[in-house]
Amino acid sequence: LLSWRVQLLPYLEQDALYRKFKLDEPWDSPHNIKLLDEMPEVYRGTNSTHSNKTVFLGWAGEGTMFDGDQNTRIAEITDGTSNTVFFVETNDAAAVEWTKPADYNWQEENPLWGLQNNRPGGFSAAFVDGSVRFISLDVDWNALKNATLKADGNPIDRDWSSR
Repeated sequence: LLSWRVQLLPYLEQDALYRKFKLDEPWDSPHNIKLLDEMPEVYRGTNSTHSNKTVFLGWAGEGTMFDGDQNTRIAEITDGTSNTVFFVETNDAAAVEWTKPADYNWQEENPLWGLQNNRPGGFSAAFVDGSVRFISLDVDWNALKNATLKADGNPIDRDWSSR
């Protein structure tokens, strides 16, 4: 009904905003849609021009942390929390309304879509362990794909994120 970003509000010192939401209604219900313009600064990208869209999107797809409607338990992240991408900072073209339950769907045929032109030479990725890394646009795309999968059994090299 609502994005994971809404669920994080109480942990980002935004409990008053969180309590304004009707959690049993969709993000675009007549009540909840009015809250779009109250997007916290933490969801605003460094270079974003949007006032109610965020560039912080979960990496979605089969085997990722955002694999359909399934919740992921820590025990299911067998590749390790420091090796698994949770969300990325995209560009404005990929931005979504911050309360909308929509995330980043990587396009294998166009791997840079949504990731380029935000930061010079790359993009930021947050991992499940809470660390944030800069990922070069020259990244080995197979290594990046492995890093987005929580339990594929393919370890990532220490220097995988830049060449």
